[in-house]
Amino acid sequence: MKLLYFLLLISFTAIAQDIESLSWKEGRLNNRLDLSLTKKEYDKLYKQPDSIMAPLAGESCTTGNVKMLYHKGAKYELVNDMLSFRSIDFRKNNHTFLSFKNDWFDHTTTLKAFKKTYPNASEFMEDFITDDGDVFDMVSLLPQGEPDNFEWLFYFNDGKLVIIECLFTCD
Repeated sequence: MKLLYFLLLISFTAIAQDIESLSWKEGRLNNRLDLSLTKKEYDKLYKQPDSIMAPLAGESCTTGNVKMLYHKGAKYELVNDMLSFRSIDFRKNNHTFLSFKNDWFDHTTTLKAFKKTYPNASEFMEDFITDDGDVFDMVSLLPQGEPDNFEWLFYFNDGKLVIIECLFTCD
């Protein structure tokens, strides 16, 4: 019986190691901004965002007073003085990067390097076609920990990372 438990433990450990994910809590924009922060915390670091605009249709799950704050290619959702990261477009600012405890991403991140670090997720790469007809290679990673109602989407064009998006599911 002990052998059976031991084999099950090894199997579950092997499965857990195959799950590739990124932690929301460990993510930081340019090593300065957390993925969730208050508007006051943002204002202490930066005087003025690039812009604050109303969300486009379908861009937010939140109802009420919602705005989108744009900062150096990154987009944060602003609700009741709370900012939550939504995406980063490296084509808009190539000096911006997104870092995690064990990894970081910027405009120099290649699809080849990404596949090497996240081989299991990369096996399920899909073509993503924009409304403008642009075609991207898209890879999805699961979130690690809280919040867990989204997935990380990585968009590559010509072998280079161009966009990272947090796609939240609306209830």
